Amino acid sequence: SGFPEKGIRVAVVGDIHVRDSSNGYEDLSDLLDLILGSKTELILLLGDYTATPSSVSDMYTHRSEVAERLSVLTGVPVAAVLGNYETWSGPAEWKQSLSIAGITVLHNEVATINIKGKDFCIRGLGDAYTNQFKHVDFPDECTHLPKITITHDPAGAFNAGIEGIIFAAHTHCGQISLPFLGALWIPTEAPREATCGLYQDAKRLLWVTSGVGTSILPIRFGAQSQWDLLTLLEK
Repeated sequence: SGFPEKGIRVAVVGDIHVRDSSNGYEDLSDLLDLILGSKTELILLLGDYTATPSSVSDMYTHRSEVAERLSVLTGVPVAAVLGNYETWSGPAEWKQSLSIAGITVLHNEVATINIKGKDFCIRGLGDAYTNQFKHVDFPDECTHLPKITITHDPAGAFNAGIEGIIFAAHTHCGQISLPFLGALWIPTEAPREATCGLYQDAKRLLWVTSGVGTSILPIRFGAQSQWDLLTLLEK
């Protein structure tokens, strides 16, 4: 009832923050080529696909372009949630565009996804930062299946009743992190120790990806821009 014997390779991708420019779209395609070249077996997209909405001249065209480019991933199972930047720029439209592109978008929902011939239950929870989070239990049919939870803001991982394997983004690992002082500001109510990389306690194993892009300031310092390729194994 657990993970396959050799585990599964999971690409964790958050906070792409694609700019509405030819360079922004080309950078996105280059990123997607790297992900596809990694031989991942599951792709988790954790929100914030767009740059700051006020900087986007035509959100309809931008949204369509981003979704169309992301569609190249769908030869592999892809599950996604929306981030705060999608909440601020038409969440229903983002969900529709990504779904049309072949991506399973989960907004306080659970889906069964077949990976390497085995069913997994993936729960996508709404972004806590923009009050989109709603607690959703795994249904009975997931009882004996491997379970994964994805959300944008790691604060959602600490709501009552949320446990197990969880992936989140949103924090950029602080985006600007100084020696000795650490991150200057992290926009989440998650515990500070659960805002970058691996966090584990008695109830949950949480991975918070540093993310690919930037927000507010177009710089990173001491907080690596990255996506993650992880192998999930049976405990």
